[in-house]
Amino acid sequence: MTEIKAVIFDYGNVLCHEHLDSDLQEMAKCIGVDWQAFKEAYWHYRLDYDAGKSFDSHYYQMVAEMCAASITAEQIKQCIDFDNAGWSRPNQPIVDWAHRLRAHGTKIAILSNMPQDFRDFFSTCTWLPEFHHSTFSCELKAVKPAHDIYHHAIKGLGVAPENVLFIDDRLPNIEAAKELGWHGFVFTNASDLHEFIKDTNLPAVLLEDN
Repeated sequence: MTEIKAVIFDYGNVLCHEHLDSDLQEMAKCIGVDWQAFKEAYWHYRLDYDAGKSFDSHYYQMVAEMCAASITAEQIKQCIDFDNAGWSRPNQPIVDWAHRLRAHGTKIAILSNMPQDFRDFFSTCTWLPEFHHSTFSCELKAVKPAHDIYHHAIKGLGVAPENVLFIDDRLPNIEAAKELGWHGFVFTNASDLHEFIKDTNLPAVLLEDN
């Protein structure tokens, strides 16, 4: 592999842990609906929400309507608070590695499908490193794996495609990155990433049981 000069991270399920069913259960409880029905509606409209095509009130109104329920402004606020909390549990080995990459002189960036409501909350996640560049779907009105969002990320870093490693938990997003000449890794856990980067110039991922 060529020298890696920049690592671009997805956010959800990479830098933070997966959203839990218990989070969705609390959100469903807010509006008094079955949580499985809520989960289906939550994901059904999520890409448009991530793309900035619908805002908090519209998104949660559509979710509630799909569950045959209504929702108040206060209930929307409660859902947003639970949602933000659910997406802000650090995946500590990866967060620590991102900090170490920056200290090592490697550029780091974030490329995430993220709604505006969490984007606003994102700055309160002080456990995250300072990224050299950030690309959020809600600001570009485009979501991965559309190539436009990748172009924005690499332009902001000023690094050649062959010197970029992109880490994302979804194969279609990694395939899109590879189409543009990036290196890519489908993230499942810190141990697998630890093994993958052994053949690169990057510092090791320190696992929690080491």
